[in-house]
Amino acid sequence: MANPTESEVRKIITPQREGKVDRAYSRAVADWVESPDRSKISRWPRTRANVIFEYLANHLKEEFESDQNARFEWGDETFRLIFFLLLLIRFKKATKNGVGSSIPTQAEIDFCNPQLDLPGMPGVQKVEISYKLNATGTAVDRINVAARDQDKPLWAYPLSGSGETGSADVITFSPTQPPVPSIDEMVKPRRAKSDEKRAHGAKSKKGQ
Repeated sequence: MANPTESEVRKIITPQREGKVDRAYSRAVADWVESPDRSKISRWPRTRANVIFEYLANHLKEEFESDQNARFEWGDETFRLIFFLLLLIRFKKATKNGVGSSIPTQAEIDFCNPQLDLPGMPGVQKVEISYKLNATGTAVDRINVAARDQDKPLWAYPLSGSGETGSADVITFSPTQPPVPSIDEMVKPRRAKSDEKRAHGAKSKKGQ
């Protein structure tokens, strides 16, 4: 049984490897945004996700080409990244629940069960790295490493350098002060007695 442990996963996905993944995602999204054909193939969100996934595969391959402890497993319209034959990573677009978006096939259900081993890979831990775009869909907002327990994260943490932990401009606001009334507004002239009588008379007639 290969119940994924966060501390062990962090030892394998070192800060250097985190940086490689972060760069790959950023470049993949930039490739999509800068594509001259983007306006022609933006009808469905799944198209964008598929194209970004293609770019991501290329950039991850470039980033980890010199990592002797990393190898790729290419499958039917997908790929996985394996380290030391101890950790298998798949890459997904995040859902609102903070886990990767997938069709619930039997293979998917088995992958998301932390108690089950992968076929032919006993003892190998399995996690996913998912991304979320910003509000305009033009850049990566967050990248998470997570172990799944079906449709919920067993545990998760943000990648260093992603939108979740990156530096941001801090805007401070001074407390709003109430407007100070002028002397003329503070001091109201007293009505003359004749004016007060006329005003009182007008009110009396209006009440009749």
